[in-house]
Amino acid sequence: AWNPDHPARVGLLPRDGTADDIVWCEAPQCYVFHPVNAYDDDGTVVVDLCRYDRMFDGDQNGPVGDSAPTLARWVVDPATATVAETMLADGHHEFPNHDPRVGTRRHRYAYTADGFELGPTHRVDVESGEVVRHDHGEGRFGAEPLLVPKDGSTDEGDGWVLVCVNDRVGGPAELVILDGRDMAGPPVARIHLPRRVPDGFHGSWVPDTVVAPG
Repeated sequence: AWNPDHPARVGLLPRDGTADDIVWCEAPQCYVFHPVNAYDDDGTVVVDLCRYDRMFDGDQNGPVGDSAPTLARWVVDPATATVAETMLADGHHEFPNHDPRVGTRRHRYAYTADGFELGPTHRVDVESGEVVRHDHGEGRFGAEPLLVPKDGSTDEGDGWVLVCVNDRVGGPAELVILDGRDMAGPPVARIHLPRRVPDGFHGSWVPDTVVAPG
């Protein structure tokens, strides 16, 4: 159950450390399911994440109804055991992802599902706060977006954004493919799946170059 008197904490463990080396840093009171990405920066750890003001407080069935998730940045400082928080963008964001080429390094873009209704898909510029929104249509909602880099490209965000989209009234799902540089534009492709894919949390892209034949 939610305890309003219990603060959130972040534990930093050195990569080559043991449990005795964990540094606990007090964070703003909130609840976090999913981080976007994290990286080291001049002795601190920067973590972008989706945070709720509270969780399982008034609604014991899940997050919707308690509070809506927002996109925030935490700068975790092990020297002072503190966490500094800033908001990155307007709106509600959940099931975040990043370009896999910048994992554990400084990133510019976060890709999210709408954190309140799980309808549209967003690309968030974490430097400027700009949010580019792709609406999948009335009654249709997208799951976690997944960016697949374009072959031969090294630029962050230059890729295909894959989103599994369902219709609230039922029917088969679609795999919608968006251009990562034109998220608001029409889909590059829509793959009609033979059946509905149950609503889930996460996905992964595995290129055929790393899949064993057969």
